[in-house]
Amino acid sequence: MIEVLAGDSIGLRRCARLLAEGLVVAVPTDTVYGLACDPRIPGATRRLYSIKVRSPALATAVLVASVNQLSDLAEISDAAKRLATRYWPGPLTVVVARRAAPGSDSGGSDPGGSGAGVSGTAGAGAAGAGHRGPASDGSGLPVERWDLGGEPCTIGVRVPGHTLLRRLLEEAGPLAVTSANPHGRPPATSISELQEQFGEDEGALAAILDGGTCNGVPSTVVDLTGAVLACIRNGAIPFDDLEACIGSLRPAG
Repeated sequence: MIEVLAGDSIGLRRCARLLAEGLVVAVPTDTVYGLACDPRIPGATRRLYSIKVRSPALATAVLVASVNQLSDLAEISDAAKRLATRYWPGPLTVVVARRAAPGSDSGGSDPGGSGAGVSGTAGAGAAGAGHRGPASDGSGLPVERWDLGGEPCTIGVRVPGHTLLRRLLEEAGPLAVTSANPHGRPPATSISELQEQFGEDEGALAAILDGGTCNGVPSTVVDLTGAVLACIRNGAIPFDDLEACIGSLRPAG
């Protein structure tokens, strides 16, 4: 059986410690349960892909506690700010340009993995309030080397509408999160489903953070890196509403 952590301060601290060790935990979201890891830890996202049994080339979203955690992660255009103001916290993932450190090679990646990312079904190094973990002492990978799959110059980001998960993100920092299911199976919405899908693979999941039942609609995923707003995946928020929200603003402008 996989260890189940209570959704209290003790459980959150335990969960954050496991993530800081590069392990994978299952976390509740406002959509379904997700598999989460700390992308600043070399090899952590590869461990996540192995547990999910999916290609590391597929992009994975990064969830953050608030927009304050995005300053070191992404280039946020006026259009992205307008969408964030209207729909965050909530089921909207936006793909934007990944921020690179001055003089860095933005095409780099985790030595154990591939490039960078867009979004997982569930669904920053920013020094927002409460941001702790390996990046705070300079030992974590810089964002341009996070192994998120997809295009190495982009990143899919979201502030989830789940209070317990945002508390964890404040404690642990930004996390790479994808839906909690072996690739090709329905996402888990309860602890019993997580135990059924992952419990026989001893040691695969370090723990489950108990958030009750999660039965939300998957997030809508949109790409703001081009000349026009592009829909990558339909979800909880109609694409027409997002187009109306940004109006005449250029997605990447």
